[in-house]
Amino acid sequence: MYTLRRPPKHYEDFVCFHFLERAHVILEVGKAYAEGADIGFLGGKSGTLKLQKELSDILPRLVESFTRNGAKEC
Repeated sequence: MYTLRRPPKHYEDFVCFHFLERAHVILEVGKAYAEGADIGFLGGKSGTLKLQKELSDILPRLVESFTRNGAKEC
């Protein structure tokens, strides 16, 4: 979220487009991890409780940031 809000100078368009194009995948994977999926693997249910809690807290802010950036249907 920091990089999206404050992209490096001269890379503003690149950063905006990067997150615009990848918002849905980032959120999909984040939700899977929050539900207990293994890191790097979308099947299974063994994510740590700490990671699950942190992702549950940050996902709504990611949705807000991605929506503000122009992503649709987050």
